[in-house]
Amino acid sequence: MKKIMLLFSAVLLLSCGSDDASSSGKVLKQAVMASEDPMFDNVYNFTYDDKNRLSQIIRDGAQDYVTTFSYDGNAKKPFMVKLTGDVELEVRFTYDSKNKLAAAITEANTVVATHDGTGFTLNAIAGSLTRDGDLGNFSTLGLQYESKPGPFAYVKGVDTLILVLVEGNMPFFASKKALRSLSDSANANSTRSAAHTYGKNGLPETTVITGASNFTIDFTYE
Repeated sequence: MKKIMLLFSAVLLLSCGSDDASSSGKVLKQAVMASEDPMFDNVYNFTYDDKNRLSQIIRDGAQDYVTTFSYDGNAKKPFMVKLTGDVELEVRFTYDSKNKLAAAITEANTVVATHDGTGFTLNAIAGSLTRDGDLGNFSTLGLQYESKPGPFAYVKGVDTLILVLVEGNMPFFASKKALRSLSDSANANSTRSAAHTYGKNGLPETTVITGASNFTIDFTYE
């Protein structure tokens, strides 16, 4: 699964959905990943601004860093994301007339995004989104989802492509629908399957990922 991290980070570091209304008890507060593999042994804490948009992701684990999202006024999507800590990076975003990502700009690199329906490219790496705005595929990676809601079902302010660019573990927790499986067409032995236990709020409470790397994720909401 290191390929996920490498694919996503390579898009930005070459040189170095829908907005559902938030609801009490349904906005993701914390995701605790537990594994013997340091890549999947992390704690993520999520904070929100006064408009209920995602404000920060605080990651503690093999790498400790804070991802801060900045918005202009009432904008639904951030104009900038800044990573501080073990990872230092500032990314500025521009959008097209349909409010879809047009470019992600760092000091060292510019990622150009193009769109065709639910399909997209990031610096010529092709992918697609589902109807719900989740990542359907990216390069050789393919993702399948359940019909039930995922941990990010009620999170506002950040779309999938932005998270693809700034957080390599995003497929495992940042989805509107619950992840069913993740596979790599370039490696038949890389398939991961996800099994979920749901809480009273109808959202995943615990997710068990099995495959080449096995780990669990416990979710807390507010």
